[in-house]
Amino acid sequence: MGNIIQMIMNLFFGGNQKKEVKELDKAIKVKDNEVKELEKEVKVLEAKKEVKELDKAIKVKDNEVKELEKEVKVLEAKKKVNKKEVAKLKRKVTTTKNQIKKASEAVKEDNADDAVKFLKKFSK
Repeated sequence: MGNIIQMIMNLFFGGNQKKEVKELDKAIKVKDNEVKELEKEVKVLEAKKEVKELDKAIKVKDNEVKELEKEVKVLEAKKKVNKKEVAKLKRKVTTTKNQIKKASEAVKEDNADDAVKFLKKFSK
């Protein structure tokens, strides 16, 4: 009688299938953890890429600042120059230099959030 009940239970509820389902659930959880770890690695790699892009943008901006400084010196050397224009260029040079310093610090620290922020500023 007990065997008959067990057979009916196995037919309806799957007996051995419960074990297989539990094993599959464990395997799914393991794979989910692996996927999460891979996603973290991808984020780290993307952050490094953004930092490298910022480093390139810093170099470009640094060259622009050098050109602006040369232009300011040339304008100051001329006698008939609008002083407001020279002052405006000087301010632009100093603000850009300050931005470059902050961006360089972000690159040294590998700070991806700051890198993205400065990339947006420099792309303007």
